Amino acid sequence: MKKILFSFLLLCWFASTGQNFPENPDPNKCYIKVTTPDRYEYKNIEIVKEPEHKILSVVPPKYETIVKKVLVKPSYKKLVVVPEVWGTELASFVNQDMASVMRVTPPVFDTKTDTVVVSPAYSRWEVGGRKPNCFDPDPDACKFWRYKEYPAKIETHEVKYVAKESRIVTSVGNKSTTSYEKYVLLEPARVEEVVVPAEYENIEKKILVSDSYVEEKFVPAVKETITRKVLVEKGGKVSWKGVDCSLLQYQPLPIIWEYNSAELTGIAKTTIDATLMPILIYNPGVKLEIASHTDSRGNGSVNKTLSEQRAKAVAKYLVSKGIQEELLVPVGYGETRLINDCTDEVSCSEAQHEKNRRTEFRLLE
Repeated sequence: MKKILFSFLLLCWFASTGQNFPENPDPNKCYIKVTTPDRYEYKNIEIVKEPEHKILSVVPPKYETIVKKVLVKPSYKKLVVVPEVWGTELASFVNQDMASVMRVTPPVFDTKTDTVVVSPAYSRWEVGGRKPNCFDPDPDACKFWRYKEYPAKIETHEVKYVAKESRIVTSVGNKSTTSYEKYVLLEPARVEEVVVPAEYENIEKKILVSDSYVEEKFVPAVKETITRKVLVEKGGKVSWKGVDCSLLQYQPLPIIWEYNSAELTGIAKTTIDATLMPILIYNPGVKLEIASHTDSRGNGSVNKTLSEQRAKAVAKYLVSKGIQEELLVPVGYGETRLINDCTDEVSCSEAQHEKNRRTEFRLLE
């Protein structure tokens, strides 16, 4: 009887306010306004964190040592009466050829900042506070909607680029020379000549087999893939949806949270699949409030944060199952809505505290 009366009053109110309400509403259902949500796709984009570049290295020259026979004393004539007079002098030769000398200057990198819009701006209708001068004892009857805009989410990434390439600086090396002592005939014999054979000596010499050269090694670019949220279809179309009136009141989501934890267990995910997913699939476009609570143990502000984390964990799981994020309203009430007397001053069992570590849900009008 209450449900029929509520539906009748709701029909009269929307008729008086000029809303596009269904002509033949079901008196056994409650009607809520459904706004077609924006449809998004998540696309992966690739950014270059470090560019492709090359590394240069110099391979030194190679030499080979050979033995060369050189004349150190030529043949001469020796006089019997007046002996010859000898002197010495130094004769120089190249014992190492000249080669190119190369050195590598490494590449110079610099950084720049790239900005990526990971989530565009969007807007939606939300439940506001209590209407002024509204004296209806039903708290939900005095609520009103307001249009709220949310800014885009932008991430900044620092990436490297090559400011100056690696290069080769070439210079001319020095050749190596040495000398040997050589006998020279200063004054020959003047009477009798005696032929003395020439004398030879072996010396070592380095010859260039292969000159120095440059080897190049290419270093591939370092890339990173990030996910970007892209608007595919703009929503905003408003219609009315008849739902079970009980779904407008808080309903328990029968999952158990471990103490001081906001992690969904496998059993909890299965419960969400069986409880929330059918409601959201059967009622596309409706908004769902996810309200989480904690027990009274611990700091109040910490419990408030913990309950928000629990509500957001449920919302995040629903998003992973394909539910639009804009349709979910996660709220954390901390320890402000205990369902028993287990406050900080009361000693309770673990089972009693567990009743307060709960999560509830309801459809928003």
